[in-house]
Amino acid sequence: MSAAPKACCRSTEWAEFGHIDQHRLAHRAAQTLVIDGRGTLNPDTWTEAGWTYRALGRS
Repeated sequence: MSAAPKACCRSTEWAEFGHIDQHRLAHRAAQTLVIDGRGTLNPDTWTEAGWTYRALGRS
């Protein structure tokens, strides 16, 4: 059995990684922490889905 992820980190601007279902992913994660390494995710969308949102270069 594999362990559930403890964080989700986006470090690319590739379009195919920009359309993630935050609610579905939250059910698979051990912790709901997303780290936006490129500043391309919508913080409101992620926090409304129950995630703790952190971005490099943002407070």
